[in-house]
Amino acid sequence: MPMGQCFCVFIREKCPAGGYGVWTGPIEICVPIEYDAQLVSLVSPEYFDCGDSLMEVKVEIRNNGFFPITSLPITVAITGDINQTFTTTYTGNLQETEVDTVTVGTINSYWGGYINVVASVSLPNDQFTGNDTLSVDSLAILPFQPNVISNEYCPGADSVTLSLLPFPNVMFNWFDAPVGGNMVHIGDELTVSTLTPPTFYVAFNDLMDSLESTAVGNTQTSNGGSMFDLVIFNTLSVTGFSLVGASTGFTDVQVYYRLGSLQGHQTNPASWILHETVPNVNLQGSANFVRFNLTNPIPMTAGQTYGVYIQPVTGNLMYASGNPLGSSIGSNADLEILTGITKAGSWASSLSPRSFRGRVHYGSESCSDIRTPVTPVLNTDTVVADFTWTTISHTVSFQSTSVNADSVVWDFAGLGSATGDSVSFQFPQTDSFEVCLIAYGACGIDTICQMVWAENISVDEHALLVSFELYPNPSNGAFTLSYSQELVGNISIEILDLTGKSLLRETKEGFSGTLHKQYHFESFAAGTYMLRLHTPQGVLTRRVIISK
Repeated sequence: MPMGQCFCVFIREKCPAGGYGVWTGPIEICVPIEYDAQLVSLVSPEYFDCGDSLMEVKVEIRNNGFFPITSLPITVAITGDINQTFTTTYTGNLQETEVDTVTVGTINSYWGGYINVVASVSLPNDQFTGNDTLSVDSLAILPFQPNVISNEYCPGADSVTLSLLPFPNVMFNWFDAPVGGNMVHIGDELTVSTLTPPTFYVAFNDLMDSLESTAVGNTQTSNGGSMFDLVIFNTLSVTGFSLVGASTGFTDVQVYYRLGSLQGHQTNPASWILHETVPNVNLQGSANFVRFNLTNPIPMTAGQTYGVYIQPVTGNLMYASGNPLGSSIGSNADLEILTGITKAGSWASSLSPRSFRGRVHYGSESCSDIRTPVTPVLNTDTVVADFTWTTISHTVSFQSTSVNADSVVWDFAGLGSATGDSVSFQFPQTDSFEVCLIAYGACGIDTICQMVWAENISVDEHALLVSFELYPNPSNGAFTLSYSQELVGNISIEILDLTGKSLLRETKEGFSGTLHKQYHFESFAAGTYMLRLHTPQGVLTRRVIISK
């Protein structure tokens, strides 16, 4: 039977005098897996770790096989804002069912970012490979100090947006001084005038606080949820709630919210967003606050009102009555809780007014109190489009030599297009074609078009390369051709423009030896021309560039 599978048997005794005894069982018989290594988890980095210039990358491995593991190759590939691959080999004596943590290397994550991790183990003779690989996508590592990702503006712009690398449940305070000073803004971005742009100093908002409802009145029991409004004075993220249960025991809790007041939307589920269902909240009766945290905090913006609806799947919550709908039942400098309603187990029900009993927890993640300077910078880099090309046949190779270009787009005489700095294109026949390159930069675009000559060149050309020189190229029109051949034979030299028109043709009959020929085409217009050399060994075509 296959490795790693079990089966059950029942047995009974056969009596010497005949007959059988009673059945005994079941008895489970398993065929063990001899070799199986499992990559259990990524131990480090973890989601929302603070950045470190020497952050350790660790994985947990497990031996699911019968025989011990003494050598196990491990690979960890990290991509995204950080790109690095580690390979190492675990050496030890990992027995059956044992686990161990292995450090595979370190990364520089000081400035944070989002990474993807693919980790794998490779055990020789592994009989089960379904547990060899582990993937983690979009793992957020917080920067040790705020990370500026955009602070440039283009000539003529009247404003500039200063941007920081954003993360959920992370807020940033903007100050007008490196120490002390005034806080002028909270958020990931700040747009300011470019007339006299100042330097700002940005630090993590290390706020972590809570606000408790101070509702007074009769204490009641609800077999539904509690709905209330939050008025936000300072931008924050709601990280969780504390509830007062009218019952005890575990329940899942659904958390809904909406931008805008609950009023007018009390019974319409389409007006609400189910943000998260929090599992296994342990209600402990009316005398105890029970806190739960949200996996993904809810960001709330200053100046806005948000409706919140907290619904236990089972169990009951406490509430208070006697406060008018929309009245304040708790406030501080950051937010205010307003009286809302409760429900009797369904969306259609609405018991109004009713006051939330509990606490709202809010805050922001923080890694340090370092202030990062952010200074608007004028981008004076002008994008300039340019490219070179090489003809080896009807297929022409192109290389962008553009300056300050973030990306480029090629147009091959309307026959096709491409993106990327290095591309090739096959033209249909020997001819000249207009190729255009559009270069895109941070502050504009630039376009250049050149006539390109495509010709299906003889393979004998490669034998001619060692005996042929053309210099200087580019030139002002004065250049030298140098060519050597041992065989006696006729040669001809031809100069053409990119339309194929012959501008010069000269022939030397019965030639052998070395030719040094100076040409003076200073009167020619600046541009690209073709020099074609016909020899007994073949035809060689080279581009001649005249620049002035």
